[in-house]
Amino acid sequence: MSNLTEKLASAIHLRETQNHEEARQLLLALHSEFPNDPQVNYQCAWIHDLVGREHEAIPFYEKAIEMGLSGDDLKSALLGMGSTYRCIGEHQESIDTSRDEGLLRYQRAIRFCSDKLNQTW
Repeated sequence: MSNLTEKLASAIHLRETQNHEEARQLLLALHSEFPNDPQVNYQCAWIHDLVGREHEAIPFYEKAIEMGLSGDDLKSALLGMGSTYRCIGEHQESIDTSRDEGLLRYQRAIRFCSDKLNQTW
């Protein structure tokens, strides 16, 4: 197992065990070492979203997607990024135009929220 893989696994474990700030610091250190790795960027986006740093999460989401994130992680990143845009009030950026079947599962929820963009729950 590579050093990157081991450190990513450690950061994910920290996030999953509610050690969010420690996970964030480890991921930021990994990002400085591997700035173009899609998984590192995706995990950075995730942890920043989780700790309420949505504005900081967006560039990580964008870079993860740009660098070739794929599969279920890409679907989750697209959904997460759209949700984050909505949370920070960037409603136009959050519009979901995908025909991806995995994302279309959320069509009912998206339609429900579409006329309630200024509301919070």
